Amino acid sequence: MACAFVLIDGLGADGATALTSIQKDVAVGKCRQWAVTAADPTLSRPNYATLLTGRNPDSHQILENGDARRLPDGHLFDRLERLGLRSALVGYHWWRDLTGREGTDWRYYDNDWTSDAWVFAQAAELATASPDLLVVHPMGVDLAGHCFGGGSPQYLAAVTALDHLIAQFAATWFRRSNGRDPLLIGSDHGMGEDGLHGRPTDRERQVTYFAYAPAWTAPITEQRQVAGLLYCLATGGTAFSQEEAKA
Repeated sequence: MACAFVLIDGLGADGATALTSIQKDVAVGKCRQWAVTAADPTLSRPNYATLLTGRNPDSHQILENGDARRLPDGHLFDRLERLGLRSALVGYHWWRDLTGREGTDWRYYDNDWTSDAWVFAQAAELATASPDLLVVHPMGVDLAGHCFGGGSPQYLAAVTALDHLIAQFAATWFRRSNGRDPLLIGSDHGMGEDGLHGRPTDRERQVTYFAYAPAWTAPITEQRQVAGLLYCLATGGTAFSQEEAKA
């Protein structure tokens, strides 16, 4: 079994309603929708670290975007590698800082204006090599939020454009496995109307996750649960516990 995780940077629960193709799948029972609370502070690098470790920022100690330290061994990619499983990622270069991963399975960008279409083209290419976990990290929605504000017409237009890209990627992902391989879609944090985030407001902490994973029925409610869920979906086993995440 393989799993893909699309992490939409900067998409709050309010903006997720503009993911119309996914919302249609929710309506007909093709995927589940969960309300999830992002870790505080609602900043990208601390949130990525929580997604990788299953630990909140006060535990993993990545507390600001300017902290470029590498995470200790034992995060999600490490755990899969110990089982002989392959991970791959296309995403912002902060993932390289956090994990130290390099090579053909790891494709980073450092230009904030990198198009989501390029990100998904890279993801489609990586998927052909059949990784056990594929992480896809587009930042177009976050950029629109910073430039124009969360909830602005430009922000919602970026969500709508991304919805089409996700639908195309999902069709290809499911076709290669006859619909067996799960797909998880979520966000790191939301976006304030003033184009900022990092505060403990509902608009910035409340995000939505979508799971195309028929075998997984238990909802997640906190960001720190995502690492364990991805581990389970990629291995076909059980999620690692919070105590294991601290090891």
